[in-house]
This record gives sequence, structure tokens and C-alpha cells, in this order.
Amino acid sequence: MSALRRPRGRIVLAGFGVLAVLAAQACGTESRSGEPARKELYRTVTQALDTVIRSGFPGAQVVIDGPGGHHVLTAGAGDLGTGAPIPDNARVRIGSNTKTFVATVVLQLAGEGKVELDAPIERYLPGVVRGNGNDGNRVTVRQLLQHTSGLPDYLAGGRPEPTPVPGFPQLKADADGIRWGHYEPADLVRIAMSMPPRFEPGARSVYTNTNYIVLGMLIEKVSGRPAAAEIGSRILEPLGLRDTYFPDARETGIRGPHSRGYQETDGKRIDFTDLDPSWADTAGAMVATPADLNRFFTALLAGKLLPVALLDEMKQTVPWDRGEPGSGYGLGLIHHPVSCGKQVWGHGGSIPGFGTRNGVASDGTAVVVTVNQLATDDAGSDAVSKLFDAVICDRATAEPLDSYHHQTLTWKSCDAPGLDDMGAQCADVTVPLNYAEPQGRTITVAISRIPATDPARRRGVILSNPGGPGGAGLDYFVDTSKAMTPEVRARYDLIGMDPRGVGRSSAVNCHWPHGFGLQFAGIDAAGFAESVADQADLAARCATAEGDRLPHFTTRNTARDMDVIRTVLGETKISYVGTSYGTYLGAVYMQMFPERSDRMVLDGSVDPDRYGAVGMVQDMGSPNEAALDTWAAWTAQRDGEYHLGTTGAAVRGLVERLIEHAAAQPIRIGDYDLDAHSLPLALYIAFDSPHGYGLAAQQIRELADAAAGKPIRPDEDLAGKLAIILRAQPRDMSPQMAILCGDVGAPRDPDWYRRNIEASRVTQPVFGAMANNITPCAFWAPPAESPTAIGNSVPNLIGQATGDTRTNYGGALAMHRALTGSRMVTLQDVAIHSILGRYPNSCVYDAVNTYLADGTLPAADLTCRDD
Repeated sequence: MSALRRPRGRIVLAGFGVLAVLAAQACGTESRSGEPARKELYRTVTQALDTVIRSGFPGAQVVIDGPGGHHVLTAGAGDLGTGAPIPDNARVRIGSNTKTFVATVVLQLAGEGKVELDAPIERYLPGVVRGNGNDGNRVTVRQLLQHTSGLPDYLAGGRPEPTPVPGFPQLKADADGIRWGHYEPADLVRIAMSMPPRFEPGARSVYTNTNYIVLGMLIEKVSGRPAAAEIGSRILEPLGLRDTYFPDARETGIRGPHSRGYQETDGKRIDFTDLDPSWADTAGAMVATPADLNRFFTALLAGKLLPVALLDEMKQTVPWDRGEPGSGYGLGLIHHPVSCGKQVWGHGGSIPGFGTRNGVASDGTAVVVTVNQLATDDAGSDAVSKLFDAVICDRATAEPLDSYHHQTLTWKSCDAPGLDDMGAQCADVTVPLNYAEPQGRTITVAISRIPATDPARRRGVILSNPGGPGGAGLDYFVDTSKAMTPEVRARYDLIGMDPRGVGRSSAVNCHWPHGFGLQFAGIDAAGFAESVADQADLAARCATAEGDRLPHFTTRNTARDMDVIRTVLGETKISYVGTSYGTYLGAVYMQMFPERSDRMVLDGSVDPDRYGAVGMVQDMGSPNEAALDTWAAWTAQRDGEYHLGTTGAAVRGLVERLIEHAAAQPIRIGDYDLDAHSLPLALYIAFDSPHGYGLAAQQIRELADAAAGKPIRPDEDLAGKLAIILRAQPRDMSPQMAILCGDVGAPRDPDWYRRNIEASRVTQPVFGAMANNITPCAFWAPPAESPTAIGNSVPNLIGQATGDTRTNYGGALAMHRALTGSRMVTLQDVAIHSILGRYPNSCVYDAVNTYLADGTLPAADLTCRDD
């Protein structure tokens, strides 16, 4: 049994029972409410989902958009082979929802005077609708749109079932030969014309796929372009439906994240995910995400695609053969009756492997229900209908976050010199501790706002995150804004944020005796055993200090907080600049809220598949070892100043001997004692920028003198590092571990880490013992939610230095591959972690500022050189 999670979270019901568990973000204060828990409000919907799975469907997903935000609820399996759930933002074959896209284009052409709805189809396609009593002179465009044409269906299964002439058999959609065959629209119409009409044109409405194949041919004839191209330019591009497409000729797979689709044939369940959908063409071949479907139908019904008069015609319905009582079919649009009396318009689609039921209610709530197998009996069909009804009519799905979205912020001085000097103000935003129970405890997230310098040209807001995780970001733009041009500064309010659990927000505080959860394992088995005991103690301290709050400090909940902030600030979309871990947060936001993501900049990018306290940290070992060699060579060239060795090898050797010395006897410097667990951390901290090489050399000189017994006081910078490393002053880094461990689980066997450490010592003699060491996550409770699978086409810009020691270049390439709408700007041969505001480079800065100013990404990936 897994968790019920939301908004724009996901409800995964991997058994049949339902349990509500979800995570939120942290900020200033915390309160309790006497209102019912969110799991009670969702009881009707979750029971309906449970019934769908019990009715024999492998998996089901509900996607809701509207006044209450974006929510994804998922049950069962998206892949029976692995047991994985249907992914967030999964692409599905939308079947007959394609008809509404086609109908919209036909009505647009009518509005342009290129098509008359009551003209015979013969006028536009002479000789196409002809044979065996079918006559295009007697069938109008309107009748094709409304299924009142009387034309026979080229697909088998219609009622009444016509009999084709010999040699022209109707197609059976789940037949293997049809699945892999390729058909042109004219082939499909010829099959239909081999049969007599079902009834006189206009006599009644019988759902017939042939009608929409003919309408696709009409679009091509009138426009001079294929229907798919017209749908793209008239609908997909204007609405930004980046995850909706018409498959290419002979394309059998589904692009992007998707579940498997299944079909029961002769009592056997077959994986029917891949097929050539040419037999469906303009009657049902398109692919989309449910979120895109919601955007399309919402825009259509809001009058964004058709004039009011034509939309009214589209909504003039007639009774039809497949409708429920009270249902009506318009011009490619269905009126769905629901139990609560709301007016709901939409369509729906069925194609082997996938079924969708969707609509937009009068209150603005848009819903798509998807199953990954077609119903095999009436009980299955009824279960899907009841689920759709439950979601539309459950008030909780529309309004759980209303009180948060409509809160009034109290802006005040930030009481921080850098921010105050820039005219910033700060406020606390109230958010749920647990988004699964929004009526429960609340916390606050601290934000700052540096206003746009030209309010008349203001475009929106740029949110931000400085990395960590666990980095305070209220003052992030004090320095980063220096990388922005006046044009960008004129157009955006710059929003800093201390994420939940951090800084001035409701903070995690585990009261650790020392600062970091990441530490070096030492040089031998005894050192590793000390590390294991210490990490277990840190985890136990967090469990004791934070209790049941701890599972809710996660990246997914920070993304949800960002979306609450977006709404409170009155913005339809946010732009974003994120550094280091902030790139992962930005990618998660894009994955969870693609339609609300505007101009997104990721600076120093994490590998989304390696994110966490294991893979991501392991990936730091090699680049830090390389940076040590680079620094050692730099320092050797300045031996007259630092006296650490005349060759790189000599300098490295001195560092390794210092670590061995600290393992045998801690090095006393000032009031601090450094052992082999803590000494290398001071060096690690210095290696995120070449600008720190001189300071690192100076501090290693201080440590070498201290190891030799000299009475040394550490310089101010080193003293600050040692205070946090050894004494958790001014605060520990437990928020970092809370987020990392709350996001991704870690192996629990200490011996697994020991083996990895020993294997790394040959190639990573210094940093392998940190990169592969055990962390508190090995002793943490399992995460409340699964990690976010990153894979979307939201446009964004990735900036990355090849020598980055924190988020290595390979990780950035992985993020680039996962975000198919991204462009990448590479800063070649520079060992800097994050570029904006830290390492001025005209080439990188120009690309970022151009994108933020006017939305233009580089035409191709770009490589920049050091200025």
C-alpha cells in the first residue's frame, strides 16, 4: 500500500487500499486546524479509483486542473512487468479525443469562410463519398461532425453491424495484422464505401469513425496541408501543447514518459503499447498528456480557439447511440451528465491499450481519467464513469488550496543590509505542512521581493534557489542580479526564498553536535566504524527533534510551495534561476507544473537520475580529485609564497600526509581539533571555484604549521569553516540531510559503503572516502513519495562548466537529455561550480540574459571559453 499524495503530487495506490500521506514545505510558524483531514475529503474519489482497479484495469490515473490547482492521482500499475505506476505527465494515446481537435480546425476554417457547415461534402471532396448507396451530395459537413451522416464505419463493432462487400472487410482494431499495417485515409474510406449507408443522412446520430477520416481529408483539401500540420499550427503551438502530437507515418512507439497499454484478446492480456495508428488517423491517432488535454479543452470552452457563435454551434447537441442518459453529441464535443448537475463538456477516447474519459465542468475544473486497458465488460465501463463523476463532483478536488492561494501577504523590511539596499521587502507565505492534509498543520515560507526597475514594462517574476539542498536563498539575487542586464532587471520582480526547513522559514533543527551530514570515512576500518556510529546518531537526533514533521521536508513539497507562491503573487507562470541542487528543484517544478513554467535557467546542473545522498555524492569524487591536482599544480608554481612543494605531486603528497597525521592524532589549530573525518572537508569547501585556490593554499599552510606543533590561529575564513564543521555554529546542516533523505532512500548495509570506499581509494585517495561514505540517510525512515522521474519538453537553458566539482559535467549532460526542450551552454575548461554571479563570462551571460529578456534560446547548444 503506498501513499495518497497531491497537489500536483501523485496518488499512488499500489494495492487496493488507500492511505493518505503527503509532503509539504517548511516556513515560519506552524498551526493546527480542526477541519477534516484531506484523506477524508478524498474518500469518494479514492474509493472510485479502488473500484476501477478491482474491475480489472492494470492502472488508472486522474489528472485534475482548475481553481484548486493541478493534481495527479494514480492507482495500480503502469507496467505489469515491473509494477511501476503510471508516470507523472505520462503520454497516452488519446483515441477519439482527436476528433475534437479535428472539429475545432474545421470550425476555424468555417469561420474563415473556407468551409460551409451545411454544404455537401461532395463540394470539397468530389467522388470520395460514393458507392453502394453512399452519396456525398446528400451528406453535409455538419452531419459528418455530428455523426448524423449515416455513413458506415470502416472499423468493425458498430451497431447496426453492416456487411462489407467481399474483398473489403472492416478492420478489427485489435487484430495483429491491423496493428502493424499502414493505411492511408483513402484506404479507410474505400472500406467504408464498400458497405451501404446505415441510415438516411440526418435521421439520427450513430458514432462512426469514417466521418472524421473524411473531415481530415477535407482539412487537407481546403488548407493545402495535412490535417496534422493544421492542428499543430492552429492549436498545439498557440496553446503551448508541447507534449501533444500526431504520430509520424509508420511511427509505432510513444514519445516521452508513458505507461504500457494492454488489450485483452481471446481471454489473454497482450501488451499493445506499440502499434501503427494510421488506421485511426484523424479519427483517433493523436498522443497527448492528460495535462495537455485539460489545457486544450479548457481553452476551447473559454473561447480561445473559436468565436462565441461557432463555439455555441459546437455545443448544439443531439442524442447519440453511445451516450448515457442526458448525454448529447455536438460538433465534435460531448455533453457529459454528472450526478451533481454541473455542466460538463469534453469528449473521450478508446484505442487498444488506452482509454480516456475527460471534460471541463462549469466551475472550471478540468479532469482526465486514463486507464491503460480498454474495458472488457459493462462493469469496467461503469467503474470509469463513476470515477469521472466522483472527481468532477467531489468539492475537495477543486478547492483544497483555496485558502492558501487567496492569502494576503504582509510585506515588510527584510532587515538584511544587502536586500534592504536594493529596495527589497520580505513576507511569509503560509503553506500546508502536508499537502495531503491541507486543512491540517501549516508552516510558513520566507520570501523576498526585489521589484522590477521599470514597473511599466514588468513581465513577471523570477523565483530562485541557491542550492544545497538546505541553502538559504532569501538574499540569492543580491549577488546573482549582478549578472543580469538592465533589460532583465526592468522586466522582473526577483523573488528569493528560504525553502521549507531552511533559514527564516519553518526550520529543521536536529541539534547536531557538528555541522555536516556529509563527512570523510577516515583512512581505515576503525575510522569507517566511527563514521557509521556518528551517522546513525545524526539520524536518530533528527527523528527525535523533528518527529512527524520530518517526512514533509522534500523537494516535491518545495515545488508545491513555489506554486502556491506563484498563485499568491498573482502570476500565471514563473520564470526561475536555480543553482546546483536548485537545478533539480527547477526540473521537478517543470515536471510537476509544466504549464506554469516559463523561462527556466539551470546553473550547474544535477544529474536527475543520480540525485540523492548516494549517486550524486559519489559523482563528486572524481572531479574533486581532479581539482585537487589542478590546485596542487597551481600552488606548486607559487612555492615561494606558500612553501607546500615545488611540484603538484609534492603538494598532493603533503595533503595526504596531513590527513594521515590527523587520523593518528588530531591537529590542534587555535581552539579546534581536526581529525581525518573533518580535515578534508575544509579543503573540499574551497574547491568549488578557482578563485579560492589562494585561500586554500594559505589554509593548508596554516594546517601544516599546526601539525608541526606551531601555535597557529586560523584565519577568519578558516575559523568560520571549522566552527560549522566541528561545532555546528552558527547552525548545523541538518536541513540538507532532511531534504536529501526525504527525497531518495539509501542502501542500509554499512558494508556496502565500506566496499565502495576501499575500491575508490586507488583513483580517489583523498575524496573517495567522502564521496562513497555512509550518510544519515542509511538510518532514515523511507521517503513518503517516490523520487520524481524527470523527462519533459519544457523549454529551459542549462549552463555548466566542464570542471564543476559539485555537479559534474556528465550530470549536466544527463539533465540536458532528460529535458528535451533544453539548450545547453558549456563553459569549457573552467572548474567553477555555478556561473551566474560567481564567474563572469560574457558568452554565458549573454545567452542567459537574452533568454530571460525575450525568451530566445540559442539555436543550438553553445560552447563558451574563459574571458
